[in-house]
Amino acid sequence: MTSTKPLDSVLSSVQMLDLSSLRREGTAINWDEFVGPAGKEHYKLLTWLASLYSGRDIFDIGTHRGASALALANGNTSNHIYSFDLEHKYPLATVGNISYHTDDLMSADGQAIWREKLLGSPFIFLDIDPHEGTREYEFYRWLKANDYRGFRSEEHTSE
Repeated sequence: MTSTKPLDSVLSSVQMLDLSSLRREGTAINWDEFVGPAGKEHYKLLTWLASLYSGRDIFDIGTHRGASALALANGNTSNHIYSFDLEHKYPLATVGNISYHTDDLMSADGQAIWREKLLGSPFIFLDIDPHEGTREYEFYRWLKANDYRGFRSEEHTSE
C-alpha cells in the first residue's frame, strides 16, 4: 500500500491558500468563484503550481476574464505571466508580472513568434474557448512535436 501523506500535504497546502487579498475592483472576475474551495475551483491550485517556479515565464492561454492569470501571478511574483486571448472583452487586473496579448497561439504565425518562450516555459495552462478540447489537443500535439519538456495543464482535453 502506498502512502498518501505527501499528497495529503499538497492538498492541505492548496486548500489553505487565501486568495481574497487579490481582489481587484473594476475587473470582470467572479470573486466568489476565485476564492472558492480547491477541488471545486482551480485558482488555488494554479497559485500553488506557480509557486513551484521562480523567475520563469508561465503561459496562460485563454485569458477570458483574467482570473487564471491573476492566480498564476500570485504564486511567485518573480515569475512573468503571459496571458493570451484572441481579444480581451473584459477589464483585466493590472498586475506588474502579467502581460496580456492577443496573438493567436493556435496559428502557425503565433507559434513561430512565441516558439522560444513557449518551449522554454516550465508551465503552460490551457483553457481555450470553445471548451470541447480539440484546440487544446491541437496545441498539445504542437508542443509534443516540438519536444516541449515543461509541465502543462489543460481543461477539457480529449486525451
